[in-house]
Amino acid sequence: WLMGVLGAGMSHEYIALYQTEDGGLTWTRLRDPFGVYIQSFAKTGMAFSTAEDGWVTRDSFGVQPGFLLAITRDGGLTWEERVMDPPEPTPGFFDAWACGTHSPQFFSAASGLFGLTCTSYQDFQTTKDYLYRTDDMGATWTVLASPGGALQFLDSDQGWALDSAISWTDSAGRTWKAVKQVAWEGQFSFVDGRDGWAVARSSSAIALVRTTDGGATWKEIQPVIGP
Repeated sequence: WLMGVLGAGMSHEYIALYQTEDGGLTWTRLRDPFGVYIQSFAKTGMAFSTAEDGWVTRDSFGVQPGFLLAITRDGGLTWEERVMDPPEPTPGFFDAWACGTHSPQFFSAASGLFGLTCTSYQDFQTTKDYLYRTDDMGATWTVLASPGGALQFLDSDQGWALDSAISWTDSAGRTWKAVKQVAWEGQFSFVDGRDGWAVARSSSAIALVRTTDGGATWKEIQPVIGP
């Protein structure tokens, strides 16, 4: 599947969804627009566990109380809103925190996770981060604290929380180990537990960097354009 942004305005981000069944050689555009709820608010990620079942994560930036997880059971043709419980059993939690979902991933047809970042309405510099996990396609959830940042997991146990502070877990997010504090923002991609790349940005500077030790050290790559 591929999600394309068509435009945005008035707390909406309009998207089209494309599907391929031949490794990307050809694409079919699914119904557009393909659901009322899915068009509202900024989209932060998409993942499918089967050819039919998938999630789209979104962030309302506090416009709508609670947080948003859109679910499809028919390959993306139609979507429904999943009402989620707050990450903490605190009365009025969503009155104090604006929350957005991100980083959806699946490990099997029933097992997956996504991240949740909540920002205080009183102090926009104060945030809390969580990880929601399910092993029964969302019938029940386990909520864990997260170090913050985008989540990228290699399997159900091993993964990173990727921000200026890079953290690693090998216990499905129950415990985390600080790996590296970097002075840049990055768009990360790992292929295994050691090898990864990031597009690093600091002010107006931008660079491609690589790690071979799981994010503990990074080296800039000087791309060479071939003939």
